[in-house]
Amino acid sequence: MFVVVSVSKVLAIVLAVCLGLMSLTGQAAPPLQVAVDTDNPPFMYGRQGHAKGLYPDIVQNIFARTGTKVLIVPLPWPRALASVNAGKMGIAGIYKTSSRMKVMDFSDPLFVERIWVYSLSKSPHRFRNMSDLSGLRVGVIRGWSYGDEFDAARKQKAFTISEIDSDELGMSMLRASRIDVMLSIQQSAQLVLGGSQDIIASSKPLAEFPTYVAFPKSLKMTYLLARFNKALADAKQDGSYSAIAAHAMAEAR
Repeated sequence: MFVVVSVSKVLAIVLAVCLGLMSLTGQAAPPLQVAVDTDNPPFMYGRQGHAKGLYPDIVQNIFARTGTKVLIVPLPWPRALASVNAGKMGIAGIYKTSSRMKVMDFSDPLFVERIWVYSLSKSPHRFRNMSDLSGLRVGVIRGWSYGDEFDAARKQKAFTISEIDSDELGMSMLRASRIDVMLSIQQSAQLVLGGSQDIIASSKPLAEFPTYVAFPKSLKMTYLLARFNKALADAKQDGSYSAIAAHAMAEAR
């Protein structure tokens, strides 16, 4: 048996299908979300609700090279880590530790941060190895890991930890003798201290940590990270990485 369908009905069906496909393809995918710290200048910080600093600028530019839309979300660091651990988004400016490697996939390094031990110049604390912190009151940024060796000593309570929200507050506590030493990235400390001489850095850094972009393994971002790594290498080779870094550092001053 044959069914006769008018040309007008056929055209109407085709048009409906085409419009349906257009509506589906016309819906833009939501941007990829990447969290950064709100209070770690010049590397990452929030300003009027927007993410600023070296890591947001690098991540935005490198992902743009891959054709990936990304939304940089400034959050207090503990909340940023919680969002990643919950599988909601990625994170930038994070250190790689053995525990994090079990649950996150990491990019190639964005930058290498050097953590120094700061103390009062009138009563300096020499730092050569982790045992030199024994018995001291040590200021750290809330939610941060300072590497497996430091975290192990911290767990063993080799020293007393004061968790602090910012480098600026940490230096103020140091001046008030509420802590004995403050751990800080060199560039961050320089922004806070300016040219003051009452606080000095150790002659040797506590540690050197590459920083990364990371995503929870549940989001299955290894392919995207491979594309990010290629674009990052290209940016370092063609000079645009250096230009981005110089602009971000200058803007934070």
